[in-house]
This record gives sequence, structure tokens and C-alpha cells, in this order.
Amino acid sequence: MRYWHRKMREDRLRRLARAFDATAREIEERLREEQRIAGLRRAAALELHTICLNFVRSINALTEQVKLELAPPEFQAEMFREPGPNLFQMSASGRIVQLAFQGTEPLVSTELYPTPYILEGEVRWFNQDSLEGLGIREQSLFYCLDRNRQYWAFFDPQTHRRGPVNEDYLAELFEQIL
Repeated sequence: MRYWHRKMREDRLRRLARAFDATAREIEERLREEQRIAGLRRAAALELHTICLNFVRSINALTEQVKLELAPPEFQAEMFREPGPNLFQMSASGRIVQLAFQGTEPLVSTELYPTPYILEGEVRWFNQDSLEGLGIREQSLFYCLDRNRQYWAFFDPQTHRRGPVNEDYLAELFEQIL
């Protein structure tokens, strides 16, 4: 009887030890995934700023009087705020386009957009006339993780229009407020 009791105790302790090891591996995997997503988020923020910066430089190279400004004018991946909102703003002569975004919770979401995304936010564009009349226009903004690529996308919840965030998209927004 003693042998049988001791054997059950040893088996129980082995199962418990395996469970502890499995839990430790799960925690390590989760931490690695959190670090991977944090790196992707920083890189995505830098990518979005670069899209905005290239657009501003392209416009400013062609204008004679008014210069488009980008805030912040410079951005490094380390400047990404996690948690919390991040904001890029382009403006000229009272015309403003803002891109606000933050990390998702959970790390990867599909709650508001069908493609998995790790950053979400809004694009807003307005001028003085739109503030007095139509109001601030807004579309959703997502940094998506597709199977083969990662990219910034916009989505208009009213029209269900979607597409990439690039210089053409930014030009389209400014055309609406000029």
C-alpha cells in the first residue's frame, strides 16, 4: 500500500512539474510575441511618418508661396508611444490632415477591420469652412498584418471604401479641403 501511495505522489508531482514547465514556455512565447509586435509597431509608425514626410517634401518642392508643414518634423521609431495615442499632422493655410493611432488590445485584432491589424486610429481632415459647416471628416486607420505583407490602410465606415495609405491618398484628402 505504501509503494502504491508513493507512486501516486511521484506521478502527481511529475504532472505538476510538467505543468510548471509548460506555463513557463507559454510565458516566454507570449513575451517574444509582445516584443515582436512592439518592434512592428515602432517600424509601422516610422513608415507612416515617412509617407507623410515624402508627401510634404513633394508638395513643398512644387509650391512657390505656401509650405506644407509636418508635425513632428522628424520621427524615430523610439518616439512611438506605447501605450497611448500618437499623432502626425500636416497643415498649410488652415488646411489640416491629422493621423492619430495607437496599439490595439489585444496585440492583434480583427474587431474593426477584416485583416488582422496591430495599430488602429483615425485620419481627420478639415479647414475653417468645414469646421463651420460639414464638420471634421474622418476615416479609420489600420496597420495590417497580411500573410505576405504589412501595410497601412484606411477604411471609410460610411461608404465602406478602403485602400492603402500613401501619397495619393494624402493628396486626395487635401484636395477635399482646398
